[in-house]
Amino acid sequence: MTVYNAVCLKFLTLLYGCEALVLYRCHIKTLEQFHITCFQRMLRLHWWDKVPHVEIRHRAHRLSMEAIIAELQLRWTGMSFECRKTDCRDVCYVVN
Repeated sequence: MTVYNAVCLKFLTLLYGCEALVLYRCHIKTLEQFHITCFQRMLRLHWWDKVPHVEIRHRAHRLSMEAIIAELQLRWTGMSFECRKTDCRDVCYVVN
């Protein structure tokens, strides 16, 4: 996981400048597919295991790519941001 954090999330080649860009649903889905594929390889899961994406993110202790992008965009505007994991999805709140 530390390699993934260093290469994909800290390096942020994929997300560089996403604070100011308008990302459409198709872009977020593509980034999410890459995100999940990396986790599947790290957790040694295969497609025939049929593990849902929510369960993969739960096992990896990570948020969805949409939540990460929302956090970066809100941080760029100067707002505080808090994400909580629920049973089936990530819930994100803006904290004043």
